[in-house]
Amino acid sequence: MRAFVVCCALALSGCASPSPARAQTTNGVIETCLSAAGPDHAERRACVGAATNACIEGDDAMASTAGMVMCAQAERAQWAALAQSYAATLRARESATQRAMLEAMIAAQPQWAQTRCAYAASTYEGGSLARYLGAACMRDAEAELALDLYARLHDEN
Repeated sequence: MRAFVVCCALALSGCASPSPARAQTTNGVIETCLSAAGPDHAERRACVGAATNACIEGDDAMASTAGMVMCAQAERAQWAALAQSYAATLRARESATQRAMLEAMIAAQPQWAQTRCAYAASTYEGGSLARYLGAACMRDAEAELALDLYARLHDEN
């Protein structure tokens, strides 16, 4: 009986989800990528997914669906932090009209992203891949916002 319990415990530990802390080890990948991209918008857009890929490739445990979701969510959080930072800088330097439009854009973004990504994930409705597709879509939507704000800050008008 004891052997049965030990075998069950080992089997269950193999099914355990990867640690969320592992998904956080790619901080700085986005900023490095954006700096290297310079003024090239296509190169900047190529930065989307870089942290997710580094996270997944850096640890075999993150290659599971749950791990890939955590990696995409961790990168989304990094893009969100960048967007908040860029928005704060823009608020300090833009006109009242521009700030109002910025706030309206930021307020509309979550609903747009959720609707867009629910539709994207519906491709695999009911399947585990839908979770990753939804997480990657939400990451991409957050990255698009951050990249738009980054361009507003760094590109000459």
